[in-house]
Amino acid sequence: MSPLSNVKSIGEYFLGGCAGLTRIDLSQLSDVKGTDEYFLEGCINLTRIDLSQLSDVKGTDEYFLEGCINLTQIDLSQLSNVKGTDEYFLEGCINLTRIDLSLFTQVKTIGDYFLQHKTDSIVMSNKYSMDI
Repeated sequence: MSPLSNVKSIGEYFLGGCAGLTRIDLSQLSDVKGTDEYFLEGCINLTRIDLSQLSDVKGTDEYFLEGCINLTQIDLSQLSNVKGTDEYFLEGCINLTRIDLSLFTQVKTIGDYFLQHKTDSIVMSNKYSMDI
């Protein structure tokens, strides 16, 4: 059993500012229900992240993956239980070219500066996508 397998909540600044981090495996965090502010914020060399084990997360606090300037694609389909995002959700991810929001069907609130920078393609559902 992994020491992280019983984690229920992730506090502020979880790996925030880890400039040398290029990818991360969160597979041991399957029981997490929420993330606090600055989750992986400022990880400027992060290119890939697997959020598939965060399917029980109900919401994201401020600065979720904010400033991850080398992140090019992200699949948020496993975050299907998220009911709201706080400010600066993926803000500053200037190289993000594709984002999948197709299973973001529970979302009731979206905070300020949501995906503030250019994104080329947003998948809104299995039937619809927008090229920007």
